[in-house]
Amino acid sequence: MSHSAPASSTATSTSTSTTRLPLERWRRAPNGRVRDGQASDGERVAGVAMHLWPLAVALIGPFAPFIPLVLWIAMRRSSAFVDDHGRECINTQIMILILLVVPCIGWIALIPWMLVWIVSLVRGAVAAAGCEIFRYPMVLRVLR
Repeated sequence: MSHSAPASSTATSTSTSTTRLPLERWRRAPNGRVRDGQASDGERVAGVAMHLWPLAVALIGPFAPFIPLVLWIAMRRSSAFVDDHGRECINTQIMILILLVVPCIGWIALIPWMLVWIVSLVRGAVAAAGCEIFRYPMVLRVLR
């Protein structure tokens, strides 16, 4: 599906061809997954880092949840790829906070949800490394 506007003049067509909508960058790969074919190596590294932030807990302790937040805030305007992966990581952190704060039901649900989350961390990092868009399962999407 094309999202380009019709050109009314030469100046307009030149400016619209250089400015691309984020959706134009995303294409469906033969395997059915959505990919960003223009994601740079830096964007891919930032996406992988946001997904693997729990590994940083061993090194920097309680400040680890701020890693994806800082990366997302710093790069969200310049990269639709990082913006998408950052929103997904922040939504996951909000879900963890909700499950930790809600007593009884949240704590019981936290155990199986954490197992799914740990597997999803790796899947998200692999997807980011391959320029693919990833969605965590069972997450409330507060940021859209």
